[in-house]
Amino acid sequence: MKWIGLTGGIATGKSSAAAVIRGLGYPVLDADQLAKQSVQKGSEALTKITQTFGQDLILENGELDRSKMGKLVFTDVVKREQLENIIHPWIKNEVLKQKEALSAAGTVDLAFYDVPLLFEKNMESSFDLIVLVYCPESVQLSRLMQRNSLSQIEARLRIDSQISIEEKKTKSDFVIDNSGSFSDLEDAVKLTLKKIKSAL
Repeated sequence: MKWIGLTGGIATGKSSAAAVIRGLGYPVLDADQLAKQSVQKGSEALTKITQTFGQDLILENGELDRSKMGKLVFTDVVKREQLENIIHPWIKNEVLKQKEALSAAGTVDLAFYDVPLLFEKNMESSFDLIVLVYCPESVQLSRLMQRNSLSQIEARLRIDSQISIEEKKTKSDFVIDNSGSFSDLEDAVKLTLKKIKSAL
């Protein structure tokens, strides 16, 4: 089984591409989903977050206030690193368990790990291949403002917290262009999967 890193920039459409890949029968582990699981009510990570950042980040129902947490870490590199140091060890362990289970089952030849910060966290050596979901930064900015109801300044801060999409493009083995419609994306994903299979 080949282990493939699926990455992109914020609002480039990585989740949409992952959904298409799943629809074609390939497993896709999701770093963002695992991050949410890691901070569920009552989790060790959420306790550490409360101790590190304060009780005001916890909602009345005991869950993490994601909106408040997002605003805090996207404007402060030190706080972002503190948060990552809390949740990333749990995520890394969970991914390893799920990857080993997929490999042992022997039912798929390709498995994907959808991870936004693949390059930022120097994870390149963890994968057999890396696939980037790409759109130009101008499209990325527009989509992010619309999707998250952010001002241009807020959206720019989030984009600038990651390596630029153009630099990621030069570091990737395959690029799925998601500048157009969802139908275009589906075609691009199918073509990329064919290219991957022929390259292996």
